[in-house]
Amino acid sequence: MYGGVSFPPRRVANKTQEWDLCIPDDQLEAARNLLLGDDPDEAKYEIATSPYPVPWSLRHTYSCLRLKGYNFWFVLAPSSDYFVDPSQQEHVERSRNGVPYASLVQSARSLLLQQVMPDLADFIDGMDLTVEWGAENIGFDALQEESAKFWELRNERAEKNGDGCGRLAPYVVEEVWNDRASKEAKGLRIEPMKQGRYFTRWRRFKAPEDPRTKDRPV
Repeated sequence: MYGGVSFPPRRVANKTQEWDLCIPDDQLEAARNLLLGDDPDEAKYEIATSPYPVPWSLRHTYSCLRLKGYNFWFVLAPSSDYFVDPSQQEHVERSRNGVPYASLVQSARSLLLQQVMPDLADFIDGMDLTVEWGAENIGFDALQEESAKFWELRNERAEKNGDGCGRLAPYVVEEVWNDRASKEAKGLRIEPMKQGRYFTRWRRFKAPEDPRTKDRPV
């Protein structure tokens, strides 16, 4: 059984942390049942209210669980909806504590296909990624070919859901990356009070190093 892959937590207005756990599609039900257990009174997790619907996303349609007694929620999402395959080594990297995350490159490819632009901008600014980095690592030609199948599957799911959320329209992924990752675009996203002290919204000149854990396992 392949494990899931995490995406970094989102902070939302009424919750402290909300994680997305990407589970292989054919193991979603098994993962949900494993966490809830046979006895609800003994289980560490419970079913929680799903996230609010937002455009270009189907997160609100997936199971949302909460760790009892804590402000910690997570969504069990099919890995195919995030364009991540936990069984492929190049799609996964681990934190210092061994928690599997989507790798840097696969995160970029995933966010481009999911079309959630605020998350893509946060990712670029958090890692200070560039147009050149994208050209060297993302593989735009292959990703563009793969995008057709991904968007078709997502739109089929959105149609079945029936609330208008989640539908995606095709675009040129390289153009979108270059627009969001350009030096000019990153500069415009820096708040006025941070100008001269930050080189992206989230990265300071005084702390220019990679924000990821340095001693994480390979």
